[in-house]
Amino acid sequence: MTKKRMSSGLAFRPERELQVFREMALKGEHLSGTAMAGHGWEFTPGKKENVIFDMTTEADADEEFFAMCKEAGWTHVLSERYPYLQSCPWHRGTAHR
Repeated sequence: MTKKRMSSGLAFRPERELQVFREMALKGEHLSGTAMAGHGWEFTPGKKENVIFDMTTEADADEEFFAMCKEAGWTHVLSERYPYLQSCPWHRGTAHR
């Protein structure tokens, strides 16, 4: 069963939203889409994952851009035009931003 959660605004508080995605993944709830007319997030149940999230607002993202991100260890999670949300495994010492 999917869960929906209100957003505090990715444009206004991106660090908070990215932390919410991490906390949900640690519980086994994975970001799968937007909800509540774009004012919230949808999460689907799955395996617990220790990942961090980051976003990019690359306006001209193409296959080469996504290939570069994948090569760097990032997994594309969700696109809403742009921003693009990505995750990667967390390791001690890993930081984003």
